[in-house]
Amino acid sequence: MVADSVMERQGVMPKTSIYACNSQDIRVEVCWRGSGPSIEGVEVATTIKRPGKDDGAPDSPPTPDEFIGSHASLDRDGINLLIRTLRRARDAAYGADA
Repeated sequence: MVADSVMERQGVMPKTSIYACNSQDIRVEVCWRGSGPSIEGVEVATTIKRPGKDDGAPDSPPTPDEFIGSHASLDRDGINLLIRTLRRARDAAYGADA
């Protein structure tokens, strides 16, 4: 899994795309919903590259219009549950951090 080295801006908060370790065609996106002082939550999306969609530049990262998928808006409690769940899954797969 590789995170984008350059974080895109959405409002005043960063948006990060994390690509699957075995494919640049599958990614998870995380960004903040709202802007400035009125941040309302976090958006988490899973996306997959559209079949047959190619921007013609093999060395450049895919563009947003090349992807389709679904997203969820999470409040603080939802984010905390997601973090705890991901930590448990990570620890079960790779062992706990020292």
